[in-house]
Amino acid sequence: MGHYEAAREVGIAFERRKRECGLIGQMPEISVGQALRAVGGSVYGKTARLLHIGYGALVGYGYRPLRLLMIATVVWLVFGGGYFAAARWDGAFVPSTQALFSRYGGMCGLPAHVRWTDCKAIRLEYPQFYPLAYSLNVLLPVGNLGQEATWRPETGTWGGRIAQFAVWFETLFGWMTGLILVAVVSGLAKRDE
Repeated sequence: MGHYEAAREVGIAFERRKRECGLIGQMPEISVGQALRAVGGSVYGKTARLLHIGYGALVGYGYRPLRLLMIATVVWLVFGGGYFAAARWDGAFVPSTQALFSRYGGMCGLPAHVRWTDCKAIRLEYPQFYPLAYSLNVLLPVGNLGQEATWRPETGTWGGRIAQFAVWFETLFGWMTGLILVAVVSGLAKRDE
């Protein structure tokens, strides 16, 4: 009858109800011993339910694919860009090129704590650090903006270690988002209206 939004809501409710009834995460019938089946079935079921919950949160079980782009935008701007800007002021990022340390270390304040991103001596020959561009460079599984190749977190400091974990999280989120987006666009994860 043309009530597409209502049909999407019913489809999402149907997926949630399937999980609540235990229809998501059932162990497939295989010829394995009962003990292995019991252990494997528990892990398999919990993993399948967790992935089902995540799939529902990210793209509404295929009914709301644009939600994933909004979440990725929030991760890029707020989590990545915001955190990397704060980590920049903490001195958590250093140039990836080792030659800069020996050539400009004295001019940039080494061996004391230094913010390489603000060092005026290297600005003429080295790209500047832009937190939003760095975050987007880390988030996108394809393409290169040059930020990740020229700057890296300094893992010798607490701020740098946390920045490294943030880079790992954002990279994994970007790959996961890319794979889900390809599945939705190609029709693998599309639901009937």
